[in-house]
Order: sequence, then C-alpha cells, then structure tokens
Amino acid sequence: GCEWQGRSVVNNPGRKSGILMLQDTASPFVIVHELGHSLGLGHSNLLRCSDGSSDGPWGRACKPIEYGGTIDVMGNIATDSPLSAYHQWRLGLIDDSQVRQIWRNEIVTLNSIDTDGPTRALFLRDSERTYWIEYRPVSTRYKAGLAIFRTDPPNEAFEASAPSDIWMLNLGDYKYSTRPTGATGSMTLPIGKTATLFGGRISLTAFANQNPDSVRVSISIEPDI
Repeated sequence: GCEWQGRSVVNNPGRKSGILMLQDTASPFVIVHELGHSLGLGHSNLLRCSDGSSDGPWGRACKPIEYGGTIDVMGNIATDSPLSAYHQWRLGLIDDSQVRQIWRNEIVTLNSIDTDGPTRALFLRDSERTYWIEYRPVSTRYKAGLAIFRTDPPNEAFEASAPSDIWMLNLGDYKYSTRPTGATGSMTLPIGKTATLFGGRISLTAFANQNPDSVRVSISIEPDI
C-alpha cells in the first residue's frame, strides 16, 4: 500500500557509474526511465501556454510542465515510442553529422526518427532559444508529422530541471493530464501544416516525400537584424 517511486542520479553519457533506486515497483517503464537518467538523459517535459499558443517566452503565460512531454519514455506515461532525437544524440545513437543546423531558408529531406539516414534531426537557434526538430511517422500515440522541442531552460526557477531536459511544443490537439488517462491527442505538426516559432522569424512546414520514411521540410527564416 505504499506509494511507489523511482529515482536516479542524472549521469554523464559514457560514464561507468550511476545510482538507481526503486521503491515498491518493478514496472519496466519506470526501470527504463530511471536507466535513462543513469545514462545521462533528462526529462521530456511540456511547454504549455495559457493563451493557447504552441510556443512563447518563458514566464507568466508559458510554463514548463515536468514529465508532460510524453512522446517518449523520459516523460511519465508508459510508451514504446522511440526516444527523441535530442536524447538519441546525447546517447551517441545519432551522430553529429546526422544533425542538420539550419541558418537560412532551406528545404531539407528529414528521415524519420526510427530510420537511419543522412539527416535525423534539425537544429535551429532563434536568439537565446534553441530547437530540435524531428519527423515521426504515424503511431497509436500521435499523427505523422514534426515534433519540435525547446532545449533552452526556463528563465524562472524550475528546480526539477536538469541540463539535459527538453520541452516539447504542442503543435496539434495534445492534452496532458496527471490523471490515470495521462494524455490524449497528438503533439506533432501534421504534414502540410505550418508552425511559426514565437519569435516570428522562423516557420516550418513538412511535405510528404516519395520515400515514406522521410519528409521534406521547408524552413523559412527572416534575417535577424
């Protein structure tokens, strides 16, 4: 009848040590989540804005929701979906050469998160904000489309965050809840839809490709003056 918990020290990737503690649980999901911390991963969190926007400055309207990025096992809802591109990159499963840095208008072929290829993730910087973009094919958890994560930490005190935490944008009809149902809807940006990051300079649209394991992503960036 005790409350279960799992805890782990966030380790450095590649370091052969770590501490993991489980209390009153043998859930494979909890074990994998805590092993993720031992391997250097932070949480998959959610950026949730009270004004209904998908992105915005950290502050009164846009808050960090710990665990809310339930797209992968580093959230708090059991899933067998692949780890985010950022987490895979930290583990060395995605090579630096497979991360395309975008600084100008470009159309890029982006491989799906679970398919090996020349480009597995896109990295964008907009002022102090940093973004990782990946393509996810349709699953029982979400629609086919782009998943976008912020990696710049909240400005406000968020004591639960680790340097390797990420914050997922809600680009669809995703709803997170701490109730047993956990989460509903899809967080991905559907094919053919456009998302503009809150700075207003950068817009992204994914288009279907002949190869179903990839999409073409059009990135529009206004000059930063």
